[in-house]
Amino acid sequence: MARYEIRKNDDPIRSKMAEIDTHVSGCVYVNKNKSFLKKLFPDRNQRELAEHELRLSQTEFQFRENALRIARNAQLQAIEEMYNDYLVRGKVPIRRERAAFVAEQRNILETHLQNLSEEFEISMMISYKKAEQISIPSMKDRKLEMLDNTITDYYDLIRQLKENFRQILDESVES
Repeated sequence: MARYEIRKNDDPIRSKMAEIDTHVSGCVYVNKNKSFLKKLFPDRNQRELAEHELRLSQTEFQFRENALRIARNAQLQAIEEMYNDYLVRGKVPIRRERAAFVAEQRNILETHLQNLSEEFEISMMISYKKAEQISIPSMKDRKLEMLDNTITDYYDLIRQLKENFRQILDESVES
């Protein structure tokens, strides 16, 4: 039969387990000095002693199982805390870089849209001036209506582009 041993150290769980292990190893029912018949047909006292040792072994096993469960849970909690700390420390520079990138891209987008709007306004003023010079009233009205629709469509497009940019910023990676 293989014999294992728990060594004592500064850990109180291991110390208690080693103490129980030492006690149980001293309570072995089968003694080498007993006859074969006494081993096969034990008397009442020997049976009670064997049952007691069995209950003691079961108690010791349950204690060890609980102690190992507690130790494992403590280790898992420690690992979880270390991992959470690592994530928090790692996220700060990433979020800082992301915020800087987003601000820079927003400024670029705003500047570019502003330049395009100025160019569009200049071209629309020229188109309005040309439309005002049209001598046929129905054609002039149609041209002005078309320019009004173009302006409305243009600013709707700008608004939609800004909303799309905001939606891109709001997206996140799902795990």
